[in-house]
Amino acid sequence: MVYFTTLDGAFGMHDTRQGSAAGATQLLQLSDKKIGGFSVHPRAPHLVATASLDRTLKLWDLRKVSGKADWRLPALLGEHESRLSVSHAAWNAAGQVATSSYDDTIKIYDFGPRCEDWPPGRTLKDAEMQPAVTVPHNNQTGRWVTM
Repeated sequence: MVYFTTLDGAFGMHDTRQGSAAGATQLLQLSDKKIGGFSVHPRAPHLVATASLDRTLKLWDLRKVSGKADWRLPALLGEHESRLSVSHAAWNAAGQVATSSYDDTIKIYDFGPRCEDWPPGRTLKDAEMQPAVTVPHNNQTGRWVTM
């Protein structure tokens, strides 16, 4: 499976085993703005974290997709809004997500190793979507880097 995002906020999945067959590629519109970074959980590939120009980190569950045609959407587990755009999100096997954003911080969210066992479509409380650690970090590179 190859995962990708688009400039208009879609998350895509392409099953390379199907080649160019109909249905080999699925697009899910997750945001109105560009998704600059995303990460698939290394041990639970149904969990996806997205970082977007809409200033959010969002967690999605690909096991529970609802809607039809262009309106298909995976279950939104939770989201956290930053002061400025979030440029990247990265899962690790311990159930943590690290983000970098234009507010010059790196945030670590700790969902724990049991997140792999969450039931399909679980909803996270706002308190669960708060970063466990926020580290000041100069994310301004001095050169143009697209998000």
